[in-house]
Amino acid sequence: PHAWPPDVRLARARACLVDTTRPIADIALASRISDQSALTRALRDRMGMTPGAYRRTGRRALPSSVAR
Repeated sequence: PHAWPPDVRLARARACLVDTTRPIADIALASRISDQSALTRALRDRMGMTPGAYRRTGRRALPSSVAR
């Protein structure tokens, strides 16, 4: 998988935002997104919110025993 499709990259980043406490810039790079700004633009375009807001919203949706 030299070049992951954009949807796969964003799905991976979204999962990491909710499931980990890693810095957003690290999540962007691990998801093969060029940088935090590119992740912010992509998530805002697709989901209507920033990575930080997505992380907070996703964590509230998890049961407290699962949220990290």
